[in-house]
Amino acid sequence: MNRTFSALSRLAITAFIVLFALCGMAPGFAAEEERPTNFIFLLDVSGSMLYKSEMVTAANGEKVFLFEALRQALAQIVQDERLVNSQSKACVITFGTQITEKSDWPQKVSSAQERQKLVQLIQSPEQLQADKHGDTYMGGALMAAIDKANKFYADSDPCTTTFVVMLTDGWDEPPRGAAVNVHAAAAKYVGRVKEIQAKFGVKTWQAVVIGLQSLPDRKAGTTTARELAGLLDGQFLDVNAQSGGTVSEKIFHALKQTVESLKGEIKVASDWCQNPVHGGMLEFSSVANDGTTTSSFPVELKSCYAEEITGVEENTQSLSKTDLRQLVNKALSHVVAADTLRLEPAKFYPAGNATLVSEIPPGAITLKLAQDSYTVAPQTNEKGERTIAKQPISVVLTAHNTCPAGHFVGALKIIATAKMPQEIPFSVSVPERLVAEQESIKMVLKKPGLFWAQSVDGTIENSIKASTGTESHAKYTLTVTPESAKLVGDNRKAPVEATIDAAQINDGKSLTATIDTSNSARQPFRLPVHIPASQRPGKYEGRLGIALKGTTDIVAPTEIPLEIIVEPSPWEQVAPIAIPTLIILILVCIAWFIAWIKTRR
Repeated sequence: MNRTFSALSRLAITAFIVLFALCGMAPGFAAEEERPTNFIFLLDVSGSMLYKSEMVTAANGEKVFLFEALRQALAQIVQDERLVNSQSKACVITFGTQITEKSDWPQKVSSAQERQKLVQLIQSPEQLQADKHGDTYMGGALMAAIDKANKFYADSDPCTTTFVVMLTDGWDEPPRGAAVNVHAAAAKYVGRVKEIQAKFGVKTWQAVVIGLQSLPDRKAGTTTARELAGLLDGQFLDVNAQSGGTVSEKIFHALKQTVESLKGEIKVASDWCQNPVHGGMLEFSSVANDGTTTSSFPVELKSCYAEEITGVEENTQSLSKTDLRQLVNKALSHVVAADTLRLEPAKFYPAGNATLVSEIPPGAITLKLAQDSYTVAPQTNEKGERTIAKQPISVVLTAHNTCPAGHFVGALKIIATAKMPQEIPFSVSVPERLVAEQESIKMVLKKPGLFWAQSVDGTIENSIKASTGTESHAKYTLTVTPESAKLVGDNRKAPVEATIDAAQINDGKSLTATIDTSNSARQPFRLPVHIPASQRPGKYEGRLGIALKGTTDIVAPTEIPLEIIVEPSPWEQVAPIAIPTLIILILVCIAWFIAWIKTRR
């Protein structure tokens, strides 16, 4: 028996270890896809980088040579995983009189060890140093960068953004007999950039020239850093023009802002037929009986990658009236009245007047995507070229029971993995209507019973009333009809079908009441609910059907969502443990009794 127990123990331990290993192997999913950004750093190691007159303040407050500040900035960039992530590649090329690629340095930082080793090499004065007598051979540096960028292009996803970052404190001063002219190298670089851009629709190679001290815009007989940035169709960053921080911090933050600015871009398309976005204003139709209205409109993507639209939110409350008016003014020609917007053309607003959403109760109007998310992916032709993609999306606007009747303008914000316009103005018309005091009903019923479950009764309560701004005075006949609710919240993995039958709500009978909108009173209604002892615990979802009859047509809900949570009785909570425990206890007692009888013999 001991051997059997030992074998079982080993088996259990082995199973636990295997399970633990499998858990460790389970893939992890990032909130957003990790996209590589490759860097080719061209570092000026000419003699001017070591001039004592160019000593600057380091991060620790000490005075250091400009080259040391450059070293600190480069180390900070490599250490930041938001810029150089685990999928990125990084290459360091120094240029003075000679062009030297640090080919024996780590070019991938997929592990913490590789990243740390690269940082240590950058910080090492023996591995990275300036030449006191060096020239500034910019043309040679550019040719080396083009060769390296082509290698990165061949070994990476073609959508990968590759930065060619030149850090210099001077202008082009090539050595005697230099084989490469800086203008010719820049022209070759631009030609290659345009070739790739024509294939993928976006500019995946980016040039950034960083001036490390006050440099002239032009200098006779040579090419300045600013001029070189122009030749490369790139960006020039003047460190001295950046406010606050040390030189290394300025370089780091400037490059970080540049990387962020190159995210893919999604914008509302304006050239599709039947586009509800008129002049930049998104137009929703009048809300329906359930208080919702949907607007579908196209967006276009400028990105080499597929991007996700993950949400939308009503953003009017964060804007001042002045900002919102300016936003609407940009979208449509209008005349500002004293307290409202009088918009033209009048086809957008039949009544002519529109109220700002910020002037009605917060949350009276909400927005959401018609589906969980939308993927906008670049289109690819037969040549493998990626072009600007267009994708229709739908946004659902809900006017809640606190929203008055009227015409409204507001602003929405679309949430996406790519850059989006900060705010998109929208308009909507909310007619006179009847609303439910509770847009959805949720009730919790706990079954009593310490030793066995017992039935429980409850009451569904709600009311119907005219919304604010409703001026039509009429009488209506309200009919509320209960419907069956289905179990959706069962804790068991296996699907179980269970319902709260319509007969359990108001005995299955409809309830009829009269609403008179002339006195603005609400019409309450109550429906008894019976939950028998045998009802399975869990969450049940159903609805109450609403029918309205009267002399005047008016918008009203056709149903009210219903959620009933049936909580288990105390006995049902402990039964899964208590019953097996009781059985085991009984079996133990029987075994003990049999053993006792045998000993008596």
